[in-house]
Amino acid sequence: WKKETIAAAEKQWIAFREVLDSLDVWNWEKEYVDPGVCDGTSWHLDIEYDDKSLHCRGQNKFPGKSGVDTDDADDSTVFKQFLDAVQKLAGDWTFR
Repeated sequence: WKKETIAAAEKQWIAFREVLDSLDVWNWEKEYVDPGVCDGTSWHLDIEYDDKSLHCRGQNKFPGKSGVDTDDADDSTVFKQFLDAVQKLAGDWTFR
């Protein structure tokens, strides 16, 4: 994977943080992994703020409501909302 840094306006970062807080990402597990699948979708996330940080990853599992895992990113409304917020912050840059 390739590490990217997003340069966005302060207003965009504030809106992004509001989404993170509303989704309660700060309580996500460190890992969402399905050990029975050897290929598929892998993801890695590092978010740093002065007051909070999040470091988690997944392989064929995604955080759902209240951080409970699910094996379908499309069924995980919480993860989809997170991805949508990242895409909005990233603008024209496609990260998926």
